[in-house]
Amino acid sequence: MGAEESESKQSDSPLDKSRPPIPWVTLSTTLVATIMTFTTLFMHTWMYDSGTVEINTPELQGKEVEWSVNYGLWDSISHFGEEIEVTDYDCAPNEADCKGFKTAGITSIATIILGMITAGIATSMHLSSKSRAKGSRLPFRLSGISGLLIGITPIIWMTLLPGVFPPIEGMQIGMAFWIGIAGGILGIAGSAFGCFTFKGVAE
Repeated sequence: MGAEESESKQSDSPLDKSRPPIPWVTLSTTLVATIMTFTTLFMHTWMYDSGTVEINTPELQGKEVEWSVNYGLWDSISHFGEEIEVTDYDCAPNEADCKGFKTAGITSIATIILGMITAGIATSMHLSSKSRAKGSRLPFRLSGISGLLIGITPIIWMTLLPGVFPPIEGMQIGMAFWIGIAGGILGIAGSAFGCFTFKGVAE
């Protein structure tokens, strides 16, 4: 009698062998997408412009100097020959273009942080024994939401930039922009894979 009760309790336990395993694919894609996006916060390759200019001063008559401007979410870095200048977006309110860059940067940073927080919650739920025992698809959905927030951030940033639509002449989209897009796609793909292959209890 005691043995039968023991077997019954084991089969009814939410943490028995029927508990879904850790979804490594979704967990991995969520973590990689988060790391990729985190690196873009500090990159100055969201958008860039470059070229050469001819100097007509008496000392440097006719000399061509290479220049470039690299835009990040916090500030921009300008190279003019050997001179390097870092310009943040904390400018006067009447400077419309600079204010627009600041608004785009702050909004994008907030969206990335929100996506990373969502990814953190999803990751903790994926690793939680109790969460997996419930057979919920919520962690996969949170991973998808995180990927969506990460993926739309570059679009939001570009949309809010002053003068980008139509595009600023000569400006080109940089590596950080595409890393953000790729991170979002990766997060959403991992979430979709997890939802379709998950065999837990549907909500």
